Amino acid sequence: MTGRVVSARVKQTARYWMPAVFSILAVLILLFILFPLFKMVFLSDKEALWQSLLDPATIKSILLTIYSALIATAVGFILGVPLAYILARYDFPLRGTIEGLIDLPIVVPHSAAGIAFPRLYPGPGRTAYIQRKPPPPSTSSRM
Repeated sequence: MTGRVVSARVKQTARYWMPAVFSILAVLILLFILFPLFKMVFLSDKEALWQSLLDPATIKSILLTIYSALIATAVGFILGVPLAYILARYDFPLRGTIEGLIDLPIVVPHSAAGIAFPRLYPGPGRTAYIQRKPPPPSTSSRM
């Protein structure tokens, strides 16, 4: 057999099993995400779940998350689309540097950024919080 015949057979065989492999992987990923959610909803105490969902602090945090996601999406769209157009169409001196800065959040792991971020802005409040000593033990005895 020639290389072209083998290549054509491999492509034809892959055409049949590749969707099955991707379907199995998609189902596994969905189960990995949805199983804990279903377990939390269906196996927990319904009254406690509703109390925690209807708590004003929970509602405020959900609304804050949605609000900040909408703002981040709008800012990313307003600044990202023109920047992508400029980077794709024009050549200018700092193009490589700007592309590197854009790729930096993808390259640096989130944990490394989280560890480095407080070191970049060591304001008095942050260092005071980190270096704060625990309160002395209580001298009163409870029995």
